[in-house]
Amino acid sequence: MTARPDRPAIQAEILRQAAARGAAKSICPSEVARALMPEGWQVLMTPVRQAAVALTAEGRLEILRKGKPVEPGEVRGVIRLRLPSPPAED
Repeated sequence: MTARPDRPAIQAEILRQAAARGAAKSICPSEVARALMPEGWQVLMTPVRQAAVALTAEGRLEILRKGKPVEPGEVRGVIRLRLPSPPAED
């Protein structure tokens, strides 16, 4: 059985996949879980979501629900993850 990755490893994989996907594109949390633990990845879904919430609270990630960013405390249901959009210029 594969060892479960810790939060820093999960966060690093989230950021790696989000950066690889590119600006304004999103990833599914299950993609992160499958990359870290191809067999039995389902057990990582809660830790991946928790890591995403922590990254969002730090301003390093956006969590999307129905295509719109949500606050870390409002995360529920189906979500996607992306790097934050750069601030708009005046």
